[in-house]
Amino acid sequence: NVKATLALPKMEAGERVVYDNLEEGPMGVDELIRKSDLGALKLNRIITSMQLKGLLRRFPGARIGRTGKTFFGN
Repeated sequence: NVKATLALPKMEAGERVVYDNLEEGPMGVDELIRKSDLGALKLNRIITSMQLKGLLRRFPGARIGRTGKTFFGN
């Protein structure tokens, strides 16, 4: 039996906060700033970093969401 488990790349604390806040789907940047309590400048840096890692993408309407990119291991 091969057991697949969902594993995410190692994330910094701020990245984890952003990723967790997007669990239910894409949201507006302003809402994400309020929910994450990270501040606009820091949040935008984190979003850019996570986009480069392939974890987030921008959606129409200035929304940010997860890409659905996952890694499987045994």
